[in-house]
Amino acid sequence: MKSYNETLGDFLARVSEPSSIEFVELKNALGRVLACDAKASSDYPAMLTAAMDGIACKSSDIKAGAKLRIISSLPAGSMPSDEVVANTCVKSFTGALMSEGSDTLVPLENLEFTSQNNENYAIIKESVQAGFAVRQIGESYKKGEILLRSGSFIDYAAIAVLAELGIKQIGVYKKPKVALIATGSELVDVGLAKNPAQIYNSNAYALAALLENWGCEGVIYPIIKDNENALKACLNKAFSECDFIITTGGVSVGEFDFMRDFVRQSGEILVDKCAIKPGRHIKIARICGENSKVKKLVFALPGFSYSAITTAILFVRPYVYRLFGAKMDFEKTAVLAEDYELKGQLENFSAASLSVENGKLLISTKGKKQGSSAISTNLLDLAVLLRLSSSAKKGDIVRYIEI
Repeated sequence: MKSYNETLGDFLARVSEPSSIEFVELKNALGRVLACDAKASSDYPAMLTAAMDGIACKSSDIKAGAKLRIISSLPAGSMPSDEVVANTCVKSFTGALMSEGSDTLVPLENLEFTSQNNENYAIIKESVQAGFAVRQIGESYKKGEILLRSGSFIDYAAIAVLAELGIKQIGVYKKPKVALIATGSELVDVGLAKNPAQIYNSNAYALAALLENWGCEGVIYPIIKDNENALKACLNKAFSECDFIITTGGVSVGEFDFMRDFVRQSGEILVDKCAIKPGRHIKIARICGENSKVKKLVFALPGFSYSAITTAILFVRPYVYRLFGAKMDFEKTAVLAEDYELKGQLENFSAASLSVENGKLLISTKGKKQGSSAISTNLLDLAVLLRLSSSAKKGDIVRYIEI
């Protein structure tokens, strides 16, 4: 069997097709993936801008006790019309443009106001440095600067930037529609009664949530019992309705592992096992449905919940990111908090938790149940996947994969 790096590299090299693009309203863009760079069309701010309430004046006039005549008042959103000359000022408000001739903002708390002979004056109680509380031209960004790269996931901050640029509609990659098919006679739909020999179909819900985080739409299909004909019928339906398919269960060496035989016999095998634990029996194939001439990917993942989630993170996520042209920087390093003994001979991807101690980022598997049958609760509490191909000692620098 090939290593994880070799397997993933070979797989991605054979599936380079990008996702198509569509335009959506900015209010609907959360969680989508940007399909083009977002550039600044102008400097921001485009003019000197007041960062506080106060008076806009010349720095040369600022000293304790100075008395400056207020020539006008300028709220945010209005264009300045008066020029500040020596010993004058403009009463300004946060976000207002600085009047011509002014270069400094003296805040309200440093001022007293008075009137004399029908004129209004500001008396400076405490001076400030030249340029105080003035946002400079291009302070946030310069014209032509790339603020968001194509392939970036759009979060609340990205939406704020796009709105600031005045963008109402934005080009994003279309959400791949992904069929989720859980197989196994032991499975029961969530919410129904079950006996002690049965388990709930948690895989479909976990994978649907992961796919949503990765910019996809997960479609949960009915559970397929251990019946070859029912499996083929469901898969053919999914081929006609979705962009690619994820199945769980039926890929090992058991008598009822029909998914294993289906991918091997029905299409082009891209991955047939990988030297990892959990999930070594993973299969990925490019298959053409009965009623379609278009080949689509099928990710046949193990049935155990932790194994299914882990292999989805290791293989499905990189594929989706490749579709979007998104940056793949999932792997980080940390200091191992305790000795780790490799389980078996395969590369281990073990549930672990991060913590910070004395300025060091520590990773620990303490409290986590390991092995391919470990339950998905291992992934609670901001868990990550510790990646080791050999045993390691406390204090070693080790790799982990963010989830």
